[in-house]
This record gives sequence, C-alpha cells and structure tokens, in this order.
Amino acid sequence: MDGTVAGLRTGRLYGFLFIPIFFLVLLGILRNIYIYNFGTRGIGPLNWADVAGEATGVMWWSSLMWGLAALLCLLEFDRNTTRLRSYWLAISIGSLLLSLDESVQIHERFSAPAGWLFNNPGGFFAAWWVLAAIPIVAICFILLIPFLLALPRKTATGLIMAGAIFLLGAVGFEMVFARVITSDPDATTMLWTLMTIEETLEMIGIALFCITVHGHINRQQQAGTSQS
Repeated sequence: MDGTVAGLRTGRLYGFLFIPIFFLVLLGILRNIYIYNFGTRGIGPLNWADVAGEATGVMWWSSLMWGLAALLCLLEFDRNTTRLRSYWLAISIGSLLLSLDESVQIHERFSAPAGWLFNNPGGFFAAWWVLAAIPIVAICFILLIPFLLALPRKTATGLIMAGAIFLLGAVGFEMVFARVITSDPDATTMLWTLMTIEETLEMIGIALFCITVHGHINRQQQAGTSQS
C-alpha cells in the first residue's frame, strides 16, 4: 500500500532520494577522472562535486536527507501513543544533530581531545574522532535494543540495515582511508576511491533510513493503528 507521508508516497521516495545520489556520485567520479588526466585546470565548476570537500553537493544532500529523517521520526513521535514514542523523539533529535554535523563537521571537533586521550594513535585510528565515535555508537545501539525488538520485524530490519550501511561508510571506510593516507599519502587514486565509496555508503544508509521510517508510518496508517 503506497500511502502518502509528509507529502511523499513511499514508492516515489526511492527516486526522490536515490536519483540525486546517483548523479552526485557520477559527477564526483567524472571530476576525479578529469583531474587524473588533465589536472585541476578548469575544474572550478565541478568543485561542488568533490566528495571530500566542504560545501559540496554530497554534503548538502546528506544534510537534507538527515533533515527529512528527523522530520519523519518527529511525525511518528506525534502519531505514536505507545511507550516507543520517546525513542522516536530521541532518534529525531539525533537525526537533526547529524544533519547539522554534515553542514559544519562537528565530529571533527572530537579529533583533538580523542587523539590526546589515546596518545595520538596512527594507522586505522589516525582519524581520531573515530575513537570517540565507536563507544558512542556502541552505547546508542545498546540503548536502542528494546526499541528495535518492539518494532515490527520489517521496520527493525530496515533500520538495522540502514545503520549498518551508514556506519560501514562513516566509520569503516574512514578507518581504511586513514590507514592508507598515513602509510602512502601519494596513493591518490586509492584515496579518491575510498572516499567515494565512503560517501556513497553514507548517503545510501541515510536514504534507506528515511525510506524505512516512511514505510513504517505508511503501514501503521493503513492499518489504522498507533502501535509500535
């Protein structure tokens, strides 16, 4: 049943989220190919397609998708009358913070204190903010276990998959990128490839999160219930 939530049908949400992702990644790849063959001369118009830069299309689209995720979770919080509504509010706030983080890179502020605390490790942990992220993610997952167990299986599975894909990119490939750049900073092609995969996985994870929450609200509305 393809109902409407937040003015969007679940079926159309796939295209709304994934078509921009496809073109952003494609343009990023074309930009890297151009630089590899011709250098940075005349690259100006494509700088916004840089997957690793600031104020880029990838960054803004990720921020907008997290904003949509926050809105959808807030709608479920407002609709839900069960004990789970507080979880939906917390996830909405978390999504809003992640939207802000995409814009101003808040997580980078954790690098200096985490590096100091863990004696400036290199290799996979050269991106020091990862050292702060891993325990935070672990704690959040533990706190969300009762929430996930209480959700319909389809919703819980979708949320877990979305989170796993996002973390594989945001943390997993970030660690691999850190390892490569500290051992061979001139491996430009490898670094571009890793960064592209990282950002692609992050955007796919966010998109699947939005689709899962949207679909959950739609199914609950169609069933005429506020449960879960």
